[in-house]
Amino acid sequence: EWFTTKSIDGKEVCLSAISAARDTELVKKTILPFLFNRSPPAPASESVPSSDMHVLASGLGANASAREAQWQYLQAHWDNCVVKAGNNVVVDRLVSTSLSKFADADKIKEIDTFFAGKDTAGFNRTLETAKDKIRGRAAYRQRDAAALK
Repeated sequence: EWFTTKSIDGKEVCLSAISAARDTELVKKTILPFLFNRSPPAPASESVPSSDMHVLASGLGANASAREAQWQYLQAHWDNCVVKAGNNVVVDRLVSTSLSKFADADKIKEIDTFFAGKDTAGFNRTLETAKDKIRGRAAYRQRDAAALK
């Protein structure tokens, strides 16, 4: 479908479906490189256009089986991810969609450590918003964990 769709939203539907993968190894070895590869040097068929990155990144960020893998990949390949994104609007979306669904307050320290010394001027508000969402999710989880079971 990815290669042959004639539908206006066909590629977005494909990316949304791909983001639901529960196999962490598949996410790490195939889906994340597909999301973050640059064309060129990778063939266009082996990479998501930067204008559509947020669709797959959002789905992976919402997927409990893929969220951590996406964050680890972003950290390991940050410079390449920023180059592929091409502008701060796309980087802003990646930060928001990749980080805001975490529910562990310790993740905030990890995020702060990673972004220390990096230029976050183009997405600093979104980064703070993502951390606020994590704080809220972590507080909810801690407060209501027993009731949720």
